[in-house]
Amino acid sequence: MDARILLLGESNVGKTHFGGQLLGRLNQEQGYLRMVGSVGSLAGYEEVLNALNDGRAAQHTGASQYIESTWNVVDPDGMAINLVWPDYGGEQVKAIRERRAMPQAWRERVLDSDAWVVMVRVHNMQVSDDIFSRPIGDLSSAENRAHDTFELSEQARLVEFLQWMLFVKGKGQLKAVTTPQLMLVLSCWDELPEQEASMRPSTVLERRMPLVAAFLRSNWEADSVKVLGLSALERPLSEDSRDNDYIDQGPEQFGYIVDELGNRSKDLTLMFKPFMRAG
Repeated sequence: MDARILLLGESNVGKTHFGGQLLGRLNQEQGYLRMVGSVGSLAGYEEVLNALNDGRAAQHTGASQYIESTWNVVDPDGMAINLVWPDYGGEQVKAIRERRAMPQAWRERVLDSDAWVVMVRVHNMQVSDDIFSRPIGDLSSAENRAHDTFELSEQARLVEFLQWMLFVKGKGQLKAVTTPQLMLVLSCWDELPEQEASMRPSTVLERRMPLVAAFLRSNWEADSVKVLGLSALERPLSEDSRDNDYIDQGPEQFGYIVDELGNRSKDLTLMFKPFMRAG
Protein backbone atom coordinates (compact mmCIF):
# COMPACT_ATOMS: atom_id res chain seq x y z
CA MET A 1 0.00 0.00 0.00
CA ASP A 2 1.27 3.49 -0.83
CA ALA A 3 0.77 6.34 1.62
CA ARG A 4 1.32 9.38 -0.51
CA ILE A 5 2.00 12.22 1.90
CA LEU A 6 2.04 15.73 0.54
CA LEU A 7 4.53 17.72 2.58
CA LEU A 8 3.73 21.41 2.52
CA GLY A 9 5.80 24.26 3.81
CA GLU A 10 7.53 27.38 2.61
CA SER A 11 11.27 28.03 2.78
CA ASN A 12 13.13 27.80 6.04
CA VAL A 13 10.61 25.68 7.96
CA GLY A 14 12.92 22.65 8.17
CA LYS A 15 11.48 20.29 5.55
CA THR A 16 14.82 19.04 4.23
CA HIS A 17 16.42 18.57 7.65
CA PHE A 18 13.32 16.72 8.85
CA GLY A 19 13.50 14.42 5.82
CA GLY A 20 17.17 13.71 6.46
CA GLN A 21 16.67 13.03 10.15
CA LEU A 22 13.64 10.85 9.40
CA LEU A 23 15.58 8.80 6.86
CA GLY A 24 18.38 8.33 9.39
CA ARG A 25 15.92 7.05 12.00
CA LEU A 26 14.28 4.67 9.53
CA ASN A 27 17.64 3.21 8.53
CA GLN A 28 18.57 2.63 12.17
CA GLU A 29 15.48 0.39 12.59
CA GLN A 30 15.14 1.27 16.29
CA GLY A 31 11.97 3.33 16.16
CA TYR A 32 8.24 2.80 15.67
CA LEU A 33 8.74 2.50 11.93
CA ARG A 34 11.64 0.74 10.31
CA MET A 35 12.83 0.46 6.75
CA VAL A 36 12.33 -2.88 5.01
CA GLY A 37 14.18 -3.97 1.92
CA SER A 38 16.47 -1.67 0.05
CA VAL A 39 16.01 2.06 0.18
CA GLY A 40 14.19 3.01 -2.99
CA SER A 41 16.01 6.28 -3.44
CA LEU A 42 18.27 8.60 -1.54
CA ALA A 43 17.85 11.31 -4.13
CA GLY A 44 17.95 14.69 -2.46
CA TYR A 45 19.07 13.32 0.90
CA GLU A 46 22.62 12.04 0.45
CA GLU A 47 24.00 15.54 0.82
CA VAL A 48 21.74 16.19 3.83
CA LEU A 49 22.86 13.03 5.60
CA ASN A 50 26.52 13.78 4.88
CA ALA A 51 26.18 17.32 6.21
CA LEU A 52 24.46 16.22 9.43
CA ASN A 53 27.02 13.48 10.04
CA ASP A 54 29.66 16.18 9.65
CA GLY A 55 27.90 18.38 12.21
CA ARG A 56 26.76 20.98 9.69
CA ALA A 57 23.47 22.26 8.35
CA ALA A 58 22.50 21.17 4.84
CA GLN A 59 22.36 23.68 2.04
CA HIS A 60 19.06 25.22 1.00
CA THR A 61 17.08 23.09 -1.46
CA GLY A 62 16.95 24.62 -4.94
CA ALA A 63 13.82 26.65 -5.68
CA SER A 64 12.91 24.62 -8.78
CA GLN A 65 13.81 21.19 -7.38
CA TYR A 66 11.13 18.57 -6.71
CA ILE A 67 12.22 15.02 -5.91
CA GLU A 68 10.10 12.20 -4.51
CA SER A 69 11.65 9.36 -2.54
CA THR A 70 9.78 6.13 -1.82
CA TRP A 71 10.65 4.43 1.46
CA ASN A 72 9.21 1.01 2.31
CA VAL A 73 8.43 1.02 6.03
CA VAL A 74 6.68 -1.30 8.47
CA ASP A 75 5.21 -0.75 11.95
CA PRO A 76 5.48 -3.16 14.97
CA ASP A 77 2.24 -4.89 13.92
CA GLY A 78 3.65 -5.68 10.51
CA MET A 79 1.61 -3.12 8.63
CA ALA A 80 3.69 -1.98 5.69
CA ILE A 81 3.36 1.08 3.56
CA ASN A 82 5.42 2.82 0.94
CA LEU A 83 6.07 6.26 2.31
CA VAL A 84 6.31 8.65 -0.61
CA TRP A 85 8.27 11.60 0.73
CA PRO A 86 9.01 14.73 -1.31
CA ASP A 87 11.83 17.24 -1.10
CA TYR A 88 11.54 20.58 -2.83
CA GLY A 89 12.28 24.27 -2.54
CA GLY A 90 9.72 26.00 -0.34
CA GLU A 91 9.62 28.87 -2.83
CA GLN A 92 7.21 26.75 -4.89
CA VAL A 93 4.57 26.84 -2.15
CA LYS A 94 5.18 30.54 -1.58
CA ALA A 95 4.70 31.20 -5.30
CA ILE A 96 1.38 29.32 -5.28
CA ARG A 97 0.17 31.45 -2.40
CA GLU A 98 1.35 34.75 -3.82
CA ARG A 99 0.24 34.19 -7.41
CA ARG A 100 -3.03 32.54 -6.38
CA ALA A 101 -2.46 29.97 -9.12
CA MET A 102 -1.57 26.29 -8.78
CA PRO A 103 0.51 24.69 -11.55
CA GLN A 104 -0.87 21.47 -13.05
CA ALA A 105 1.90 19.38 -11.49
CA TRP A 106 0.92 20.60 -8.03
CA ARG A 107 -2.79 20.05 -8.73
CA GLU A 108 -1.98 16.41 -9.52
CA ARG A 109 0.03 16.10 -6.30
CA VAL A 110 -2.91 17.42 -4.30
CA LEU A 111 -5.37 15.06 -6.01
CA ASP A 112 -3.07 12.03 -5.55
CA SER A 113 -2.30 12.69 -1.88
CA ASP A 114 -3.69 10.63 1.01
CA ALA A 115 -2.56 12.95 3.79
CA TRP A 116 -1.18 16.45 4.17
CA VAL A 117 1.66 17.38 6.49
CA VAL A 118 1.85 21.16 6.77
CA MET A 119 4.96 22.59 8.42
CA VAL A 120 4.87 26.05 10.00
CA ARG A 121 7.78 27.72 11.79
CA VAL A 122 5.71 28.64 14.79
CA HIS A 123 8.18 31.03 16.42
CA ASN A 124 7.70 33.41 13.48
CA MET A 125 3.93 33.52 14.02
CA GLN A 126 2.37 36.22 16.16
CA VAL A 127 -1.18 37.50 16.55
CA SER A 128 -1.42 41.05 15.21
CA ASP A 129 -2.42 43.81 17.60
CA ASP A 130 -6.08 44.81 17.65
CA ILE A 131 -8.51 46.63 19.95
CA PHE A 132 -8.44 43.67 22.33
CA SER A 133 -4.67 43.65 22.78
CA ARG A 134 -3.79 47.37 22.61
CA PRO A 135 -5.64 50.58 23.47
CA ILE A 136 -7.40 52.19 20.51
CA GLY A 137 -5.34 55.33 21.09
CA ASP A 138 -2.12 53.42 20.50
CA LEU A 139 -3.41 51.78 17.33
CA SER A 140 -4.46 55.14 15.87
CA SER A 141 -1.24 56.97 16.73
CA ALA A 142 0.66 58.76 14.01
CA GLU A 143 3.47 56.24 14.30
CA ASN A 144 1.13 53.33 13.60
CA ARG A 145 -0.71 55.15 10.81
CA ALA A 146 2.60 55.61 9.01
CA HIS A 147 2.75 51.82 8.62
CA ASP A 148 -0.98 51.40 8.05
CA THR A 149 -0.86 49.36 4.82
CA PHE A 150 -3.18 46.39 4.50
CA GLU A 151 -1.49 43.04 4.46
CA LEU A 152 -2.85 39.58 5.13
CA SER A 153 -1.53 38.05 8.31
CA GLU A 154 0.47 34.83 8.12
CA GLN A 155 -2.34 32.86 9.68
CA ALA A 156 -4.88 34.32 7.22
CA ARG A 157 -2.55 33.31 4.37
CA LEU A 158 -2.36 29.77 5.70
CA VAL A 159 -6.14 29.48 6.05
CA GLU A 160 -6.59 30.77 2.52
CA PHE A 161 -4.02 28.27 1.25
CA LEU A 162 -5.76 25.36 2.97
CA GLN A 163 -9.05 26.50 1.45
CA TRP A 164 -7.50 26.29 -2.03
CA MET A 165 -6.16 22.85 -1.28
CA LEU A 166 -9.58 21.63 -0.17
CA PHE A 167 -11.18 23.14 -3.27
CA VAL A 168 -8.74 21.38 -5.58
CA LYS A 169 -9.28 18.14 -3.69
CA GLY A 170 -13.07 18.61 -3.87
CA LYS A 171 -13.47 18.39 -0.10
CA GLY A 172 -14.94 20.28 2.78
CA GLN A 173 -17.98 21.92 1.19
CA LEU A 174 -20.76 20.61 3.43
CA LYS A 175 -19.26 17.79 5.50
CA ALA A 176 -16.30 17.82 7.83
CA VAL A 177 -13.17 16.44 6.17
CA THR A 178 -12.00 12.94 7.03
CA THR A 179 -9.58 12.48 4.11
CA PRO A 180 -7.05 13.70 3.46
CA GLN A 181 -5.91 13.63 7.04
CA LEU A 182 -4.15 16.79 8.08
CA MET A 183 -1.14 17.05 10.35
CA LEU A 184 -0.07 20.56 11.25
CA VAL A 185 3.56 20.46 12.38
CA LEU A 186 4.81 23.39 14.42
CA SER A 187 8.47 23.23 13.44
CA CYS A 188 11.64 24.58 15.04
CA TRP A 189 10.05 23.96 18.46
CA ASP A 190 13.39 24.63 20.18
CA GLU A 191 13.06 28.31 19.23
CA LEU A 192 10.02 28.80 21.46
CA PRO A 193 10.36 30.47 24.87
CA GLU A 194 10.66 27.95 27.68
CA GLN A 195 7.11 28.61 28.93
CA GLU A 196 5.54 27.81 25.55
CA ALA A 197 7.91 24.93 24.80
CA SER A 198 6.40 23.05 27.75
CA MET A 199 2.83 23.43 26.45
CA ARG A 200 0.83 21.11 24.24
CA PRO A 201 1.20 21.95 20.54
CA SER A 202 -2.54 22.65 20.26
CA THR A 203 -2.23 25.24 23.05
CA VAL A 204 0.65 26.96 21.30
CA LEU A 205 -1.38 26.98 18.10
CA GLU A 206 -4.32 28.62 19.91
CA ARG A 207 -1.99 31.30 21.35
CA ARG A 208 -0.05 32.08 18.19
CA MET A 209 -2.49 31.23 15.38
CA PRO A 210 -6.05 31.23 16.77
CA LEU A 211 -7.61 31.72 13.33
CA VAL A 212 -5.86 28.60 12.02
CA ALA A 213 -6.91 26.62 15.11
CA ALA A 214 -10.56 27.61 14.60
CA PHE A 215 -10.36 26.76 10.88
CA LEU A 216 -9.07 23.26 11.59
CA ARG A 217 -11.78 22.62 14.22
CA SER A 218 -14.49 23.81 11.85
CA ASN A 219 -13.42 21.91 8.75
CA TRP A 220 -11.86 18.60 9.81
CA GLU A 221 -13.27 15.70 11.81
CA ALA A 222 -11.53 15.66 15.20
CA ASP A 223 -9.86 12.30 14.52
CA SER A 224 -8.57 13.44 11.14
CA VAL A 225 -6.49 16.42 12.21
CA LYS A 226 -3.43 16.43 14.48
CA VAL A 227 -1.22 19.24 15.76
CA LEU A 228 2.32 18.21 16.70
CA GLY A 229 5.57 19.98 17.50
CA LEU A 230 8.90 19.22 15.86
CA SER A 231 12.51 20.15 16.35
CA ALA A 232 14.30 18.27 13.59
CA LEU A 233 17.78 19.36 14.71
CA GLU A 234 17.17 20.30 18.39
CA ARG A 235 19.70 23.11 18.09
CA PRO A 236 20.82 25.56 15.38
CA LEU A 237 23.48 24.26 12.98
CA SER A 238 25.65 26.24 10.60
CA GLU A 239 26.62 25.36 7.02
CA ASP A 240 30.14 26.63 7.65
CA SER A 241 31.12 25.41 11.12
CA ARG A 242 30.90 21.96 12.65
CA ASP A 243 28.99 20.97 15.78
CA ASN A 244 31.24 18.54 17.60
CA ASP A 245 28.37 16.99 19.56
CA TYR A 246 26.71 15.99 16.30
CA ILE A 247 29.94 14.43 15.09
CA ASP A 248 30.66 12.60 18.36
CA GLN A 249 27.14 11.41 19.18
CA GLY A 250 25.58 11.21 15.72
CA PRO A 251 22.62 13.19 14.35
CA GLU A 252 20.23 10.44 15.48
CA GLN A 253 20.77 11.64 19.06
CA PHE A 254 19.28 15.03 18.20
CA GLY A 255 15.82 16.16 17.21
CA TYR A 256 12.45 15.29 18.70
CA ILE A 257 8.73 15.44 18.13
CA VAL A 258 6.19 16.78 20.63
CA ASP A 259 2.99 14.71 20.66
CA GLU A 260 -0.53 15.99 21.26
CA LEU A 261 -0.10 15.70 25.04
CA GLY A 262 3.15 17.66 25.04
CA ASN A 263 5.42 14.64 25.50
CA ARG A 264 8.74 14.63 23.67
CA SER A 265 10.23 11.67 21.83
CA LYS A 266 13.39 11.33 19.78
CA ASP A 267 11.62 8.74 17.63
CA LEU A 268 10.66 10.96 14.70
CA THR A 269 8.92 8.03 12.98
CA LEU A 270 6.13 8.19 15.59
CA MET A 271 4.81 11.18 13.71
CA PHE A 272 3.36 8.80 11.14
CA LYS A 273 1.54 6.50 13.55
CA PRO A 274 -1.86 8.12 12.85
CA PHE A 275 -1.43 7.45 9.14
CA MET A 276 -0.61 3.80 9.79
CA ARG A 277 -3.77 3.38 11.87
CA ALA A 278 -5.83 4.92 9.10
CA GLY A 279 -4.39 2.40 6.66
